[in-house]
Amino acid sequence: MINQFGTQRYTRRMERHFWGLNAAEWAAVTSIVNVLLVAILVLVNIRYMRSAAEQAEAARGQARAASEQASLASETINRTAAQLKEQFMLKLTEIISDFRQLNYRLDFLINKVRTKWGQGVEHLDSMLPPTWPSMVYMVRTQMTSHGDHIDRIERGLTNAVILLNDQMLRQPNAREHEMFLAAANDLEEASKSVKAILTLLQNSLNAALPNSNRA
Repeated sequence: MINQFGTQRYTRRMERHFWGLNAAEWAAVTSIVNVLLVAILVLVNIRYMRSAAEQAEAARGQARAASEQASLASETINRTAAQLKEQFMLKLTEIISDFRQLNYRLDFLINKVRTKWGQGVEHLDSMLPPTWPSMVYMVRTQMTSHGDHIDRIERGLTNAVILLNDQMLRQPNAREHEMFLAAANDLEEASKSVKAILTLLQNSLNAALPNSNRA
């Protein structure tokens, strides 16, 4: 039998030598383990902080790239807008030149028809210039409230051409002075609208040009 004293001695030996280590040694082991755990946590935190820093730097890089792309897109838009404006102004200048040529021709014909009974005027297929569709488009899109000038020009020139061709086919002594006067009136009405459009187009061009380049 194991008496009370034997049991106590056995228990004390177990306490002193569990797995070959006494209590003090186990306390040291526990301390070492705690230190290792702390070290592991520190390493984990360092790794996390590095990862967070890398992600933050990547995010900043993406933000910089997005900013650069936005800046590039803005420059492209501005450059395209400038090119479109330049093209529009070039086209507007061409249309103004076309209306000026038409105006000069009308002034010449009005004098011929009104004072010389059309002498020197040959058969007219049309008095509208070849670029007339572009001229009409510019006026109707840029000056929508003045489209009636186009109608007056077309109507006046068409009537004048019909009257003049009819008279020029006749012998000089069979021509009617009143018809030449009517044709001259039609030409003058068309000329008024041509001059009005010229003024409007020139004002539009001047408004788009820098001050130093205005006519």
